[in-house]
Amino acid sequence: MNSRKTAIAMLTVTAILLLLAVVFVPTPAPAQVSMKDRDYLVSTFPGPTGSDVLYIADTGSGMLAVIVYDPGAKMLQARAVRPIADAFQAP
Repeated sequence: MNSRKTAIAMLTVTAILLLLAVVFVPTPAPAQVSMKDRDYLVSTFPGPTGSDVLYIADTGSGMLAVIVYDPGAKMLQARAVRPIADAFQAP
């Protein structure tokens, strides 16, 4: 009888731990998402050093902004703001 109570107690504790793991573990945000609404086109992409890069294109003015999130410094850094036409010029 004692071993049965011990087994039920262990299964109960395991079930509670699994429930807490499902409820409290954060889900990662998807990093490859594009969104367009009116004059802005916003897209994210993983950077080369584990950072995330945010591209914002203003189709009304023809400008493109590149913003990088640095996980080490925990801050956003504006890398470039240029006309979109610069991407299509011959070198």
